[in-house]
Amino acid sequence: MPMLKLLSEYAGDYIFISGRKGSEEPEPVFQDSFWNNQSAVKNGRVYRNETRGFIYSDPISLEAELQYVVDNVVDSLTKS
Repeated sequence: MPMLKLLSEYAGDYIFISGRKGSEEPEPVFQDSFWNNQSAVKNGRVYRNETRGFIYSDPISLEAELQYVVDNVVDSLTKS
């Protein structure tokens, strides 16, 4: 998976993954050693929104997505 190697250039302390669409299975990505060596993965800071995914198109959805991110970051900080 050559594209996975680019992840370290963009991944931060937290990774948020939207619900997937299409027929491609994401599991091979999550089983790759490169994925497992990312800081966010090692520190348990990967969050998957499985419900509907992020939509990024209207103010109500954007507000809900922002709240999802804030809630997860705050929760992880209070557990530290």
